[in-house]
Amino acid sequence: SSNHDNGKEHDSAAITTSKLKAAQHLLQNQHQQHDVHTRNIMHLQDLDAYLFDHYKHIENQWREKNQLEPLDDRNQHWNDEKARERIDQIQQFAKSDASSVFQLLLKNAPLQADKNSTDGKTDTHHHATTLTKHQFQTSLTALSTRIHYPTILPLAASMLLVGSSVGVISPVMPFVAENLNLSSTQYGIVVSSFALMKMMGNVPSAILVERHGRKPYLVHSLFLVGAGVAGIGLSQDWMQLSLCRMTIGLGVAALTTASTLTVADVSTPLSRASAFSPVMSAFAAGTALGPALGGILCDEWGIR
Repeated sequence: SSNHDNGKEHDSAAITTSKLKAAQHLLQNQHQQHDVHTRNIMHLQDLDAYLFDHYKHIENQWREKNQLEPLDDRNQHWNDEKARERIDQIQQFAKSDASSVFQLLLKNAPLQADKNSTDGKTDTHHHATTLTKHQFQTSLTALSTRIHYPTILPLAASMLLVGSSVGVISPVMPFVAENLNLSSTQYGIVVSSFALMKMMGNVPSAILVERHGRKPYLVHSLFLVGAGVAGIGLSQDWMQLSLCRMTIGLGVAALTTASTLTVADVSTPLSRASAFSPVMSAFAAGTALGPALGGILCDEWGIR
């Protein structure tokens, strides 16, 4: 709810992943919440209660940041109509999310034979609201290690193209500098302007991506990179070249930041390394293929 209130655009994969992360936290803390007789059973109510506490904690963090009184169902806020309504909302969010993620875990849980059964049939009578700890952990691990390729592959393709666009102009830059009669100092400024703006743009990009969402910057950053590369072909002096290189650096900073946060949204600690590998490898492949492509284009059609 906080994400939607802040105008962020999260797809269903990111929302599902956040629920799986909460289930992982519940599993880690479960042995502290139950006695020895119920420790091996995971209930729907356990996840519901955990999510309610977790969401209320997030709500109170936001309230503290905005200098508002925290929500507490044990004090005077129960007499506050707005606070009571907000607590009811959080309870509904927690109940709905707990039900959806528990059903997802049930679908992927390994079936276990009923110990009291003599015909070898599978016991599913209590599976609507309960899972054994083994089933819960096995299903959660299976879901948490999956890679969401519908999100990862388009990101990898974007990073491949951007990496290529960064490298494609490398072979022609010395010829551009020669045609514009640039000094060594001016050429050095032109070359370093890309890395300088990329470094300076990382932190602002992270703030903006967190504030406005991932998708706008995944799209707009590509326009910045394209405009910068096109501008290099039209530049008439070293200042214009530097400005175009800075535009490319800013676009790459926005894209890499938005891509990194998007991958983090749709991955868990168990799948994060595997999810990041295609994206990072694609950018490296682009920077490696770009100079070769740029050299071929320069030989075939000229510098411009």
